[in-house]
Amino acid sequence: MLQTLQTPDSVAGRWRDAVDAVPGYEVVEDGKIFRTSFLDSYVFSSEHGRALDLLRSMMELHEGMPVRHALPGREVETAFGPAYCIERRTEVPDHHPDRERVRGHLLGNLRLLPGIGPVTEKRLRGRGYASIPDLLDHRRFGGIAGEFLHELDRGGTGALAGWISRRYLRSHPVALAPCGLHRRDELVFLDIETLGIFSRPIILIGIGRLAGSTLATSQYLVREISEEPAALNAALEDLTGEGAALVSFNGKSFDVPYIGERAAYYGMPVRMDRPHFDLLHFSRRRWGTSLPDCRLSTLEREVFGIAREADIPGSLVPEFYEAFLRTGNCGPLVPIVDHNRQDLVTLGHLLPALLGELHGSP
Repeated sequence: MLQTLQTPDSVAGRWRDAVDAVPGYEVVEDGKIFRTSFLDSYVFSSEHGRALDLLRSMMELHEGMPVRHALPGREVETAFGPAYCIERRTEVPDHHPDRERVRGHLLGNLRLLPGIGPVTEKRLRGRGYASIPDLLDHRRFGGIAGEFLHELDRGGTGALAGWISRRYLRSHPVALAPCGLHRRDELVFLDIETLGIFSRPIILIGIGRLAGSTLATSQYLVREISEEPAALNAALEDLTGEGAALVSFNGKSFDVPYIGERAAYYGMPVRMDRPHFDLLHFSRRRWGTSLPDCRLSTLEREVFGIAREADIPGSLVPEFYEAFLRTGNCGPLVPIVDHNRQDLVTLGHLLPALLGELHGSP
């Protein structure tokens, strides 16, 4: 409820005191660590040095500049006051699997039905059962085949994903197939930046939507900690939509629970029970053994040949934001916003790459 909200001055003051100089990461020597952790809890020494140089240069460049000039945006009115929204458009791959082809891929996978493994599947195919609809008159599997077809025809991809998860690991390519049943304009990309692990404020909520070969991003920036409830409220309104499905990178474990926790802190009702496709697990399965880690920045560099310029590791975001709070210089906000937007853009590259592998999956 709204009355649980602290006054803006008390919230901002408390968090100015709480955000200290103790980093939530470890600086390690280049090449001394090999991991696929989804937590950016370490930073290579070269990355750290470049980030500190970037911080100094950004503060020099933006000295005395207001946020609205460094990061042009608009204010969105909410029940919790104004939220600041930065909107951009970026080119991304526009290929998306044909929905009927995805549907055909699912219908041809007999192993989606309980009781059918590789041996039984081979025997059934040898008897002419080439697809799940062919099994409707089968004495043993007819009933369960009918249940699957009913779920598929209903169009509820969340329930369909749950069905598939009972037969395949969550990282298996076929578990991503329900995402391909959505139109591109139904997919909503989500990525947040925070001041640390849970119970600390969210400082930026990035949302992206596909339109042809363009990803339209809306980033709700917290210019003062007291603006966090307004940013949450505006972002939650933005996330609503019939038939929409979320796409994230570790969002099931981090972004969505974090948003829920912060919304509850301010007494906001939150419903994010839509289909959610977390690309972290699929990426780990596909590239985890060939790359030093599966951070988005690593994937975009090694897989898509995209090199980030003037970027900061995610674990340094709180440090940059703390510099902004301490000095009032908006320079540190610029690479935070750029980092978040590039994460959304990389999701726009990553999803079609992973969906493209679907038809070759065993």
